[in-house]
Amino acid sequence: MAKSKGTTVVILVVSLSVIAPPTPAQEALQSEREALYYRYMEFASYVKGGSVEPHWMADGSSFWYAEGHPASTTIWKVDPRANTKTPLFDTERVREALAAVLGHEPPYEGLPFDDLTFLEGEEAVRFTVEDKEFTLRFDTYKISRVPSLSDEERRRLVPQRIGNYSTHTSGVSDVDIMEILSPDGRWFASVR
Repeated sequence: MAKSKGTTVVILVVSLSVIAPPTPAQEALQSEREALYYRYMEFASYVKGGSVEPHWMADGSSFWYAEGHPASTTIWKVDPRANTKTPLFDTERVREALAAVLGHEPPYEGLPFDDLTFLEGEEAVRFTVEDKEFTLRFDTYKISRVPSLSDEERRRLVPQRIGNYSTHTSGVSDVDIMEILSPDGRWFASVR
């Protein structure tokens, strides 16, 4: 069977278009994505001396983590897009404000806590020191003690059994529910 020159040219053009390199715009987009991917994959290189448990922030791209616990705890804010790692707190200001509320110098040299909850759109945080809960406002570094829970509120935080069912009689087993206190302490959430 004889091939015509036209068929050969079409096959050659189709072959070249299939193996043609990506356009500069495609390369730039792919390069950006790859750079971001590799930055996330190289996260361990940003951390020295331990593992990291990232806690994502409201913007969806930055996160915080604590290191140096317990002797010299620092809480870092990491922004992968900007490739930055900065302290979330001014440790000396936190320690001074906390000493005034506690009535004595907090233990160790760094932050005396390694876990926190953001409040008010990340304008404040809630944390625990010496089994007492506190809030700190970022704009003033004012620390306030969170009122203790009442006995009823504490009891609601303990899992409760509901129903008098047995798997032997009705095929339904007892169900555990847990009521969770809202960050401001005014509401409870549960699932039934």
